[in-house]
Amino acid sequence: MCGMFGAMGEVGGDQRAALVERMGRAMAHRGPDGDGVWAAPDAPLALGHRRLAIIDLSPTGAQPMASAGGRFVMTYNGEIYNYRELRAELEAAGAAPVWRGSSDTEVVLAAFERWGVAATLPKLEGMFALAVWDRHERALLLARDRAGEKPLHVLRGPRRLAFASEPRALREVAGDAWRLDGARLAGFMRYGFVPGGGTLIEGIEQIGPGTLSTVRLCADGTLATSTAVWWQPATVYAEARAAGASRQRSDGELLEELDALLRRAVRLRLAGDVPVGAFLSGGIDSSLVVAYMQQASSRPAHTFSIGFDDPRFDESAGSRLAANTLGTEHTQLRLSLDGAMRIVPMLASTFDAPLGDPSQIPTLLVSAVARRSVTVALSGDAGDELFGGYDRYALATRARRGIERVPRPLRGALAGAIGGERRARAGAALLNRVLPRRGLGGEVRASRLRRFARALRADDARGFYSALVAQHEGAERLLVGAPTGELPNPALWAPEHDSALAQMMMCDFTQYLPDDILAKVDRAAMAVSLETRVPLLDDAVMRFAWSLPDDARMRDGRGKWLLRALLRRFVPETISAGPKRGFGAPVGEWLRGGLRGWAEELLGPARLRAQGLFDPQAVQALWTAHRDQQADHEAVLWSLLAFQSWHDAWLEAPPTSTSLAASDQLAARVVAGATPC
Repeated sequence: MCGMFGAMGEVGGDQRAALVERMGRAMAHRGPDGDGVWAAPDAPLALGHRRLAIIDLSPTGAQPMASAGGRFVMTYNGEIYNYRELRAELEAAGAAPVWRGSSDTEVVLAAFERWGVAATLPKLEGMFALAVWDRHERALLLARDRAGEKPLHVLRGPRRLAFASEPRALREVAGDAWRLDGARLAGFMRYGFVPGGGTLIEGIEQIGPGTLSTVRLCADGTLATSTAVWWQPATVYAEARAAGASRQRSDGELLEELDALLRRAVRLRLAGDVPVGAFLSGGIDSSLVVAYMQQASSRPAHTFSIGFDDPRFDESAGSRLAANTLGTEHTQLRLSLDGAMRIVPMLASTFDAPLGDPSQIPTLLVSAVARRSVTVALSGDAGDELFGGYDRYALATRARRGIERVPRPLRGALAGAIGGERRARAGAALLNRVLPRRGLGGEVRASRLRRFARALRADDARGFYSALVAQHEGAERLLVGAPTGELPNPALWAPEHDSALAQMMMCDFTQYLPDDILAKVDRAAMAVSLETRVPLLDDAVMRFAWSLPDDARMRDGRGKWLLRALLRRFVPETISAGPKRGFGAPVGEWLRGGLRGWAEELLGPARLRAQGLFDPQAVQALWTAHRDQQADHEAVLWSLLAFQSWHDAWLEAPPTSTSLAASDQLAARVVAGATPC
């Protein structure tokens, strides 16, 4: 995993290479082990790379790298896990060059020369964002992996293009000519992330997951762009569903098939010439990944976790039990309010984009802890989206079946009865007293009931889920001149005849997973020069998950049935039957306590009026109700605070990092905010 960047066309002129070097310095934390810039001798193009050396630590693995035949030059970020198999295939076909080293980069370039870029992409098992200059076609090809594990931001114009792993590098190209995208800011306020993979800055987009963009240099100096989707989730999903429906598989057969797939996926992701560890929350997904990691390793795996003083968010007991059972070498730290107060001010400059997801705090901390011992960490991300793990799936699945039989006027009355703040708080307290947590997926919060009340008024499944995942009713109306048109809604692209569970999972896979979860982990880990790998996003594992019937995902009102059953082969049922473990943080309480001063400074009415983006009166009403414990507005307030701190730290004074010392110092400062437990 590294940082890649470049510029093409009328960008920088004669100083294009120097400009690209500055782009690299802006995100040196992504590649502390080396850097390079290549300028095309016969085209207005420069490619750059910051290297975090994982495979082939020698100079023969350095980028940008040219193919043996000279046709292609590439800079890329990521890892290709099946590069050894591809290398053997090229050798068997007599198409291998005289190898200069042992890097996956060299193998990919040889594959491009043999099969072409478009034909090679489906053969690559891994995570990647890449830029390849084709000298024969005078074209730059930009591509991104299947699920969007690796970011690839672009700034386009008729005669210019720049790209980078992080938006901060593109600031070097555009200077101070930035404008906020109002519609996307409204979407961010509603969902806590920017739907569709874009950014809050007009003109900066992302190449979509599974997409290949070809930019040709025309004779008149203009750039012509064409786009092709080389891996389409909807198509793969439909193929997997059809294949699954044609096969009658018993529970035992499903378990054996998944066991073989995960065993291979984890083994592939242990490749490298540096130490590899894993994040271990003690939940289903991370415990299963670590179990297979232990099987494939000759020594105890390094595992890492974070605990909290607040018992509602503390996972330390579960992670410690899982580590002891699996026999890992475990490191665990506890984050207190005092520790959080040290970390929160670092978030804006670290993440380079606002994110309304409080789990960014423990994610940054666990990454910093892991980096002290390893260079690569496996994670259990994507298990919820692929195997039906989120609590809202069980709630929504049961609710939709009942709602569809209730006349619309009665739905509105029911929504009014439970949707008010006081009624929602009272209802949540009652449910937590009288109903078993096993069937509800943990503590019921008033905010969840308010979301459910909004969903009751929806006309269809898409509107229902959009309301369910929105963090606050009308959050976009906090904006001055809030947009009146329809905001981006979750893309429920699964066929209408499919179950509500399948549709919700597909929605989260295509939006929430890449735009929130994977983006968060990439930024947090790379800020401290740590590579992360996600075994559950293996192509074969994804296809298998989409082939499953619903009862292999959810049984007795509980998600991830198949993963739980498989995990029982490795750990006691106290772990495999445990509740859904998120990776949140008690920021609602922190905002009323030690972070109150920080919040009130960012949300001050005079500050908001001068900024001109948010309605000071509406924001103050939300803040006062939360501060005085009259309501729980943690989610929307955190998004607002994330935006405000990013706006100050990045737009007004864009962060840069220039050396390994920068990421080392950040990691030390982050870890200093926690204590061993």
